[in-house]
Amino acid sequence: MLPSWNRARVAVEHDRHGRAQGRPMDHPWASDGPSWNLRGNGGLLSTARDMFRWHRALVGDTVLSEAAKRKLFAPQVRVPELDGSYGYGWVVVDSDDGRIAWHDGGNDWSLATVAEFRRDDIMVFWVSNHAYQKGKWNLEDDQLELTRGVGARLAR
Repeated sequence: MLPSWNRARVAVEHDRHGRAQGRPMDHPWASDGPSWNLRGNGGLLSTARDMFRWHRALVGDTVLSEAAKRKLFAPQVRVPELDGSYGYGWVVVDSDDGRIAWHDGGNDWSLATVAEFRRDDIMVFWVSNHAYQKGKWNLEDDQLELTRGVGARLAR
């Protein structure tokens, strides 16, 4: 089901050439929500406030026990090209800054990244409505470095 958000408060996405592609709810959806190609990932739309609420739930023990969180944030399958492992829905990286669990999502126009810095109970969540500019820059290439930089500033 699509949220009933004020359209003026939802960002317009831009393609690799900088052309506006509309808002997420402007694209074809089935009558009951995301189209078939978005069912697996849920066609997730969220707000920064709700992402923060999810982070607070993961820090506390209301949603998951400590044992369940240890499993959730544990590395399961090594993925060398990610310099880490894949866990239960996260890329898990152990670094000098502690364990970081992160994931991203996008659609060739926009990009979102969420990271849980487990040692410091810090979440970094950012979204861009313009993921890359052809031949100039690509946020996917720099997302982990950008996210770690924000996390390091918050941990001070």
